[in-house]
Amino acid sequence: MRGVLLLALLLAAAAVLSTGARADGEWIGDTFEEDATVGITPQRPTSADTVQAILQVKDPTVTVKVAFGLAWVKFPGSATFLPPANFTFVPFPDSPSQRLFAILHPPYPNGTQVVYQVTAVDFSNEPRTSAYHNYTIEGKVVVEVWKAGTFEGNVNLTWSPTEPQPNEAVSVRIASVHPEVTIGGANLNIVYQYFDRPAVTGGFPFSREGDETMVATIPGYPAGTAVTFWITAWDLQNHPLESAQFNYSLSLSRYTSNPPDRYPQPEVIGGGAIATALAVPLVVRYTTRRRR
Repeated sequence: MRGVLLLALLLAAAAVLSTGARADGEWIGDTFEEDATVGITPQRPTSADTVQAILQVKDPTVTVKVAFGLAWVKFPGSATFLPPANFTFVPFPDSPSQRLFAILHPPYPNGTQVVYQVTAVDFSNEPRTSAYHNYTIEGKVVVEVWKAGTFEGNVNLTWSPTEPQPNEAVSVRIASVHPEVTIGGANLNIVYQYFDRPAVTGGFPFSREGDETMVATIPGYPAGTAVTFWITAWDLQNHPLESAQFNYSLSLSRYTSNPPDRYPQPEVIGGGAIATALAVPLVVRYTTRRRR
């Protein structure tokens, strides 16, 4: 009987020792959801919101060394999701190992669908991966195709400054003429030439500021550069439209001072000599009359 009791005590002690063998900082449960939560802010994002993911550890003894995730995005009018994009979590200063955040994406148009998944690693380098989460940018895309047949009938275009200084960037903005129509995407095409050097052709993609507004930046160029640019935009059904061409010049005459020549040209000297020859007799005659 004593042997049986001793064996029971030993088994109980072994169980206690085995359950207490977890070191501080390690996961407690067997799944991500047992030890942590993940969500987004704002919880109901609109087309004007930058979305953040928030990772929160439930138990203060668990330490997250690193956390990252994957996000799949499907834009309105698209049949498939884009390849996954990586995002990395950064700890909040007040709780570096228990609360972390990451930028999931910039503002996306209404109707965009996002699926994401998070992986976190504890103090002992043990990873835990969350379930898939998803949400949709609020709002309904009403019209997916252009309403007019020309670029100007569908897209408003502004750029500033219209007379840039040398090396000053130019911001180009486009917006949908019709709020119910979403611009699917756009590129800024550019040709610039510095004095008599060969012209250079290039381009810059527009980034989205909301459902109707997109922006692209032309970098600053030195004085003596002539710039021509135009826009290619397409709707959600990928119908392209092209704008008129716009020009500005960073000419030297506008941006440099022109001090007087240290050595005047011969015609300037000759003209001055003639003027002096005509003026001297008049001064002498006037002085002679006053003396009489």
